[in-house]
Amino acid sequence: MMEQLLTYLAVAAAILAALGLALAQLRPKPDYCLEARRLLRDVLTVYYSHGRLAGTYRLDGVEVEHSGVRSSACGLEVRVPTLNSTALSGRVRLVIEWRSGAVVLRWRP
Repeated sequence: MMEQLLTYLAVAAAILAALGLALAQLRPKPDYCLEARRLLRDVLTVYYSHGRLAGTYRLDGVEVEHSGVRSSACGLEVRVPTLNSTALSGRVRLVIEWRSGAVVLRWRP
């Protein structure tokens, strides 16, 4: 009797673990390359329009350097002068603006 109960509990635990794993796979994951592409498009828009944009991005390993912005993981790069250099990962809120002939990316509160 006790062995059957332990067997049932072990089977129930295995089923719950499998369901938990299946639900984790169904959860939507951010498309970091799509977000990096959107950021680079916004940087180009600001560069050519001499304007200003604000946005929220989910990024993974995007590098901002004085020679441009790139995502090595996605094979994307925009070569425009920027006034700052940093690495962007996670959820970032940015203001992208034109200043003194270059693009500035700064954190937005």
